[in-house]
Amino acid sequence: MLNDTQAEASPDSPLYFELDSITIDYELPRVPGIADTPEDYSQEIGGRIFVLGPGDDKEDERVEIGHLRATLIQLERAMQDGIELWDILDAPSEETAECLQLFDNVDDVKLRVDDEEFSRRVRNLFDADVWFGDILLVEKIEIKPEYRGYGVGLVAMRGLIEAFGRSCSLVVCKPLPLQYSGNVNEENRFDFKAAQEKLRKYWAKAGFKRVPKTDLYALTPLHKLPDLPKSTIQPSAPKRLNSMR
Repeated sequence: MLNDTQAEASPDSPLYFELDSITIDYELPRVPGIADTPEDYSQEIGGRIFVLGPGDDKEDERVEIGHLRATLIQLERAMQDGIELWDILDAPSEETAECLQLFDNVDDVKLRVDDEEFSRRVRNLFDADVWFGDILLVEKIEIKPEYRGYGVGLVAMRGLIEAFGRSCSLVVCKPLPLQYSGNVNEENRFDFKAAQEKLRKYWAKAGFKRVPKTDLYALTPLHKLPDLPKSTIQPSAPKRLNSMR
């Protein structure tokens, strides 16, 4: 499970790296342009996560340690074009459709510049200090097992927010242990709940708060975000495969 455990390492270790050496190569499958359909207001974002590790002849080399997936939902642009909220969130994917829970009376909602806002329970999370605007939906951050448990996911999340979320009203995620995706039953339900709760606490360290009566977690980039861990790390033995979406 992703957690906040820290460890020390020697520069001679083949897995030696520093958290501040993490970089992300982003990929946009579709170049933003003219919006012809509701799906065009949602920009898919992919990313490959790297760290600098010791290479041959004592030269650093980039090592890929994970990947991420997110969607930038351009609500302000859709609002200006008169697109209905239901269409903009329901069309792209099941994950974006869950963001309808951030609003009240979604069946009747029209995107209008004068009266649109998030639900009261969302506004109450942040003392009403959140305006209607774009949403960065983080669907997955997956770190290779040997690099888990050292704050790498928190650093990757912060990098994603800095790159795409600073102008958004909300950053949203749904913590879900990857090993249980589509495979929750009566026999493993207790273990799933325990793993999910650990993952929720992990993302709370990044500043996320649970939206009441939903499984969504949200933060607003308007507020000061928590400090990130900084250390030198030697990952231990691989852990169980975990992620969130």
